Amino acid sequence: LFGADYKVWLVVAQVLGYMCSKFIGVRVIGELRAERRASLLLGLIGISWLALLGFALVPAPWNIPFLFLNGLPLGMVWGLVFSYLEGRRTTEAMGAILASSFIMASGVVKSVGKWLLLQGVSEFWMPFLCGLLFLPLLLVSVRMLERIPAPDAADLRERSPRLPMDRTQRRAFVRRFLPGLALM
Repeated sequence: LFGADYKVWLVVAQVLGYMCSKFIGVRVIGELRAERRASLLLGLIGISWLALLGFALVPAPWNIPFLFLNGLPLGMVWGLVFSYLEGRRTTEAMGAILASSFIMASGVVKSVGKWLLLQGVSEFWMPFLCGLLFLPLLLVSVRMLERIPAPDAADLRERSPRLPMDRTQRRAFVRRFLPGLALM
């Protein structure tokens, strides 16, 4: 299509989903209450996994939009997971470890995906089945995130809590910090 390879379109579709997700996430994660994090996290990953089922079931090239739908919810996962770490004296260190773990997890998932391909699984079904294999680990991990203790008194003295912001509060925040946000 337009001189680009099918696999290029798959990558573009998924990256566009991630990009759109970041704009949606400003509102969704910005307004999120702590008690809804786990259900939203599981819901977003579930939606992205169902999109992989659509990718497997719909023939190419008509399955390209399913990778957009896969990337759309996944783009908010980092913000959700990071919200469990916010407000602590060690947030930055834990954030660096989290980023490293995402990079390492990506390599592990690619290895499992390659193993599935070597077992004869088609390249269209491999992403969905790979997600299925990691489902138990996902459930255990979300359970563990939910058990992280809240910031302690020392954390609260040194850090400001991140409170949910409605539309008016977000706009005021953006107006106040617009020069810095624009530079980023």
